[in-house]
Amino acid sequence: MVVIKADVYGRSVVMVAIVMQECDVRLFDISNIRQAIELRGNGINSFILVLGYTLGVSQSLCKPSN
Repeated sequence: MVVIKADVYGRSVVMVAIVMQECDVRLFDISNIRQAIELRGNGINSFILVLGYTLGVSQSLCKPSN
């Protein structure tokens, strides 16, 4: 499990996740739905746990992105 800080100290969330996935990390904890969708859209297929508050409307965005 890796917790990816919201702004990743100026790094790309996707870049960090790609490197971690290559190191066999299978769970990412992130701060919001937007980041989850960004990760899925860039080939991250590991489990994603959103730690921040999510609105009911945001949940409908998750289903198409798995």
